[in-house]
Amino acid sequence: MTVGPATILKFGISIVAVIVTILVFIRGKKAELKAIYIIGICFLIIGLNALTAVSVDIDPSLFTSSKTLYNLLGLISLIFYGLFVHYAFYVGRKSPIKIIFLIFMIGLVLMIIFSISAIVITGSFAPQNQDLSASHINHTFSVVIMLVTNLITNGWRFKASLSSYNEIKQNINVEDWIKLKYKLIMLGCILLVCLGTIQFLDYSAFKLLTTMLLVFIAFVLETLIWLPPSWLKNWANRNYDVKDESADMSEEDILAQMEED
Repeated sequence: MTVGPATILKFGISIVAVIVTILVFIRGKKAELKAIYIIGICFLIIGLNALTAVSVDIDPSLFTSSKTLYNLLGLISLIFYGLFVHYAFYVGRKSPIKIIFLIFMIGLVLMIIFSISAIVITGSFAPQNQDLSASHINHTFSVVIMLVTNLITNGWRFKASLSSYNEIKQNINVEDWIKLKYKLIMLGCILLVCLGTIQFLDYSAFKLLTTMLLVFIAFVLETLIWLPPSWLKNWANRNYDVKDESADMSEEDILAQMEED
């Protein structure tokens, strides 16, 4: 059993993710927006993934099965991020969601097949320091699928956020915080793509540290986006001056408009 600062951080992220999930669901219920519910599910998957990583620290013999579950949960979270983009930006408009969803389903099925094969070949469980070619091949294959789906999902989310930002950046009736929010979403997309890319590196202290750092930053960033503290919104809106209060558009108004347009 290896329980150190890294393990404590992972466990902390899992607990906070569950709390954030509940709060996001509450917000989604108040706003009655599907997109926010989907983001809540993504937070829940992040928490489950963190617990999966903790299980390896506690019992290294779970390495192969835990790594398999980690990769599967990661792919499922990307599928939900794709659904978020569809429901937040493209409902009622032409969207490539069917093609993207088909690609994701094919990737998920292939990943499950390779994962089951690796677990069966390695005897279901394998110590982390054991050289198992089947487990390594499965991990490499899973990383490739993850990177492709990562680029598709976050590339699409980046493009949708950029388009929405360009539509509102000159609108004086839209809060500066909302404009900042779209910038933060785009930054989050870049971080997640970087996170997917470094998975190709060999296992090392650098990869572990970089992965944990990016996961932590991305998690904090997503939390600030969907559960912004009042001080952040006040700071972003420090120069905001509503010219026409009747035309003032809130964050929920914009998302709702996207779902209805």
